[in-house]
Amino acid sequence: MGNVARWHRFLRFIELAQVAGSSMEHVASWFQFHIISADPDDNNFTDCAISANADFVVTEDRHFAPLANAGFRPQPITPMEFIQRYLSGE
Repeated sequence: MGNVARWHRFLRFIELAQVAGSSMEHVASWFQFHIISADPDDNNFTDCAISANADFVVTEDRHFAPLANAGFRPQPITPMEFIQRYLSGE
């Protein structure tokens, strides 16, 4: 499955989760944690995930790898790993 098809599948999953009454919420962060140095623009997503006390940052971007060892709750996870965890009930 190509990247575009995977992202379309993931977007559909998110849409279905929202319709099903999921606990998703929109968050804006006013604090900068500066965890990602390889691509500083990615810090916007990391900052919001930390501020929201999220479990995961769903991404295929390897720049998020430092988040795994940063000592914060959100962990980087690929869309397929996220879907597999969700379907298995973890």
